[in-house]
Order: sequence, then structure tokens, then C-alpha cells
Amino acid sequence: MNSESDYSNPNFVHSNSSVHHPLTLLAGGLAIVTSALAFALNSQKAALQESKAQLLNIYSTREAGIKRLADSYSTREALLKRVAETYSEGELGLKQLADGYSKRAALVKQADDLKKKLNTLIMDLLILGETDDDAKKVIGKYNIQKNLPDANGATASPKQSAFDPL
Repeated sequence: MNSESDYSNPNFVHSNSSVHHPLTLLAGGLAIVTSALAFALNSQKAALQESKAQLLNIYSTREAGIKRLADSYSTREALLKRVAETYSEGELGLKQLADGYSKRAALVKQADDLKKKLNTLIMDLLILGETDDDAKKVIGKYNIQKNLPDANGATASPKQSAFDPL
């Protein structure tokens, strides 16, 4: 058989060895590395797909949030517009109320003056009724009577008379 000296000779070729054996080992190693790279690539691809799904979810959530903010802004703008309109309506109402008050103030003064003149006329009629028969008939027909002040100093309201003489 072969001795050790045969293996130390560089020109010796073993009959069972072939060039295919190292290539087979090299090919097997490359297959393992390629499989590992393919597995890592698939893992990276799955991670990228998951990241893409998360980003799409974040984007859609962001878009929904922006829409809600826009809707909220529109609602607030509409409310502020309505508040401004209500304020303007209130100012207009106050102006109309002030105008009405100033117009009615003149009417109230005129009514007070008329009431004083009517009371004076009724008092004159009551005084005249003491001596004149025609005045007594008018006083009796309309049941005109003088209101006397009560204990508090206020004038009692007439029971049957439509007039309020002093």
C-alpha cells in the first residue's frame, strides 16, 4: 500500500482523491451561505412589509386626524361666526331698545302731562259739582269720586271710577 513517504512526495497522486471533493465542499459551503442569505433576505422582506403596513396605518391614522382637525376647525369657525352674528343681533336689539325707549320717553312725559291735566279737570268738576246741578249730573252719571290717601300716604285705587283724580 501507500507509505508515508508517498504522501510527502508532491508528485504523488492518490488514486482515490479527486478534484471534485474540494469543489463539492466549496459548493456545499456556498449553498449553506446562500441559504442563510436567502433566509435573512426573506426575514428582511417580511420586516419591510410589516414596516410598510405600519407606515400605511400611521399615514391613514394621520390623515383621519387631519380630517377630524379640519372638521373641528370648520365647526369652530361656524360657531364663532354664529356667536358674532348673535352679538351683532344683540347689539341691533339693544340699539332698537334704546331708540324705542327714547321715543317712548316723550310719550310717557306726554301721558303724565295729560294725566295731570285730566286730574285737574276732574278736581275742578268735583268742586263745581258742589254748586252746579249739571256738574252733579255728570259726576253721578260717571260715578266720579275723589280718591283719598290711605294710611301709608298712597292714593287708593278707584273702585268703580275710570279716573284717578288726586
